[in-house]
Amino acid sequence: MKRVVPSYILLIGSILLVIICCSKYPNLEDYLHEEDVVVNGFNVHWRACMTKEQREIVCEILNDMVLVEGGVFSMGSNQIYDPDARPNESPVHLVKLTDFFICAHELTFEQMSVLFPDFSAGYQNIRKVNNKKFLNYSWEDWNNILSQLFLLTNIEFSFPTEAQWEYAARGGKYSKCFLYPGSNDRDEVFADDVNGIDITLPNELGIFNMANCRSEWCADAYSDYSDGPMAINPYITDGDSHVVRGGCHVSVNITDKWSLSSVYYSNVYEDYRFCRSTSRAKGYSSKSWYIGCRPVINIKNKNE
Repeated sequence: MKRVVPSYILLIGSILLVIICCSKYPNLEDYLHEEDVVVNGFNVHWRACMTKEQREIVCEILNDMVLVEGGVFSMGSNQIYDPDARPNESPVHLVKLTDFFICAHELTFEQMSVLFPDFSAGYQNIRKVNNKKFLNYSWEDWNNILSQLFLLTNIEFSFPTEAQWEYAARGGKYSKCFLYPGSNDRDEVFADDVNGIDITLPNELGIFNMANCRSEWCADAYSDYSDGPMAINPYITDGDSHVVRGGCHVSVNITDKWSLSSVYYSNVYEDYRFCRSTSRAKGYSSKSWYIGCRPVINIKNKNE
C-alpha cells in the first residue's frame, strides 16, 4: 500500500526550507537563481548562494588580474651574476612559459573575511602587525581557499608555479633585468609600513609588493634545480614541502644570517636578500602569518 505524506507535513517542510534559506542568505532570489557574467574578460558562473558582498570581492580579485604574456627566460642566478646568490638558485636554466594571469596584489584578510567568514573567524588564524591583519594560514589552507573560489565562480584559481612567480617578478617580456621586482634599489620596492598597499614601486607589469608585505606560496614542491634541456611550463610535484618566494615586511637589512652553504636557511624572513626576484626557500605545513597567496589563472581557463 502506497503511503501518502500528510499535507500538513509538506507544508511545515516548505516553511522550514524558506526560513533556513532566508536566514542564511540575504534574500531567497539570490539562493534560487544562478547567473553567468563576464568580469574583466573572465566568464564567471556565480554560485546561487553567494551574497552581493562576496560577488564584489570576487570581482575585485578578477579586476586585479594582470596578463603575463609567456616567453622564454633564464631562471635562477649564481654568484657570477649576483654576489648574493645562493647555491639553490643555480644552475641557471631556460624555461618557456605560456600566457597566464596573476594578481597585482596578494589576497588580503579583508577579502577572505567576506568570502569565507567561518574559515577566517578564529583569532588563531589572525595576527596583527602595525595595524595590518595577516592570515595565519598554511599552504593547505590557502589551497582549500583556492578550491572554494572555484566552487563559487567556476574559475580555476591556483598558486603560481615557481617559474611563473619568478617570471612575473622579473617583469615578464618587459623585464629590465632588475635585481628586485621593479628596481635595483631596494628602497623603491620595500617599505616597513605595511598599512599601505601601493606605497612601493610596482614592477614592469604593474605588480605590487613582491618584495615586501608577505612572502608567497608557490604550487611547486621544493627541490633543487636541474641542468637539463629547456623546460616548458615546469611544475615540480616531488620534493620537500613547498616553495616560498618573495620578501616580507620583516625582510630588514640583516646580512649575518645568510648561510651560502645551506640548501635553505632559517630566518629567511629577516634578511633583505630574500627580496630578490631569484631568491627561493622552502616553507612548511604549519600555519604561517608571514606567507600569503597571490593567485594565478592560467590562460586556458579565461574563456572556457
